[in-house]
Amino acid sequence: MVNFHHGLARLTLKPRTTGLGGSVFLQAFALADGSQCLKASLNWNGSENVPVLAVYSTPTLNWKKEALRIATAWLAGPGEMASVTTVDMTEPATQAKAATA
Repeated sequence: MVNFHHGLARLTLKPRTTGLGGSVFLQAFALADGSQCLKASLNWNGSENVPVLAVYSTPTLNWKKEALRIATAWLAGPGEMASVTTVDMTEPATQAKAATA
């Protein structure tokens, strides 16, 4: 799927070595300074992990190297998701009141 008007593309992929497929969502846009940026959002079937890789256009940019970096990250798979710890925000306030009493 490609939408040139909005600078969007979606590649649906399935590597030969594993059964894990997914997609790479590409978005191209101009930054405030006028330079170009490409954002690649990686997605794998069955995973909620969606890392985003940005490529900023510079005079020394090597597009083949950046494409290899994105492809390597996607082929590596979703990896481990960051763990999220929830904290009860009312507990410190209760402890502070007990300390002052």
